[in-house]
Amino acid sequence: MTTPEEVVAQYRPNGVDPETWQQIGPLVREVVTRTGFRALSTYIRAMSVATGLVGWAQREGIDLDIESVFSPATVDRYTAVGMPQYTDRARSTRRAMLRTVARAVTKKAPWEPKPETLARNTMRAPYSNTEIDRLWEIAGQQPDGQRQRSAKTLFTLGLGAGLTPVDLLHVTAADVRREHRAVVVRTPGELGRDVPVRARWAPELLKLADQYPDGPLVGPLGTSRNRLNVLLSRIVRTPDMPNLSVHRLRTTWMIHVLNSGTPVSEFMRAAGWSTGSRLGELLPYLTVREPEKSWPQLAGNHD
Repeated sequence: MTTPEEVVAQYRPNGVDPETWQQIGPLVREVVTRTGFRALSTYIRAMSVATGLVGWAQREGIDLDIESVFSPATVDRYTAVGMPQYTDRARSTRRAMLRTVARAVTKKAPWEPKPETLARNTMRAPYSNTEIDRLWEIAGQQPDGQRQRSAKTLFTLGLGAGLTPVDLLHVTAADVRREHRAVVVRTPGELGRDVPVRARWAPELLKLADQYPDGPLVGPLGTSRNRLNVLLSRIVRTPDMPNLSVHRLRTTWMIHVLNSGTPVSEFMRAAGWSTGSRLGELLPYLTVREPEKSWPQLAGNHD
């Protein structure tokens, strides 16, 4: 095989039966051909990772069209649950290639904000209560209604539900509801999850949903390929404003949820985590109770 066209035409994946390949092969070949890669080795790697994703999507019952299969939500979900045979490093490498392929071939899938990396980077420190209060105060002091809307939605969904950039940019009023004595936000997409909103922020989210029933709650952000940057740049800063980071908002939510005594399994489901590999990075920020409070619970004494 000496040309990309020959690579695509002659590729036969290991571990995929002929009948399945006949069903998924056309989409895989179309996708990889559209990437426009030049190196033959890159074509081969792209064929391998695309085959894995498309085959998994077929088994999951996802529509086999490019925008659905190569969307951020599908790629992230596949990385989380569809590659159990790979190490974290291998999964990270394969997801990086899938993201490169997806960005090259999709037109509608929301690839602007980059999803959180699988790399084991140190978790960003959470905001203090004083910093949270100041951020919210600044949100209410924005010079016009659109900026106030964007800032309040960002802080409410980030601090109240720990949403990722991909999720919070697309939440609408229709995704917010009351259920089981809680305000719940449903993250968008076929693989969305329900996240109960922290009590402090639930009334604010309901207000936003009532005020802005149409379109994303953050407001219109145009057609830029990086709408997260558009959102962040829209917020007018003050000299004393804490450094603004969506990932710090999410970390702050995580710490508050865990410090409130939420079981780890329920926390991980709400956070969208499928493994606990990063829990250790949160330990420096978690509250350690005195023995007279923690030991009876650890011993199973609930009197």
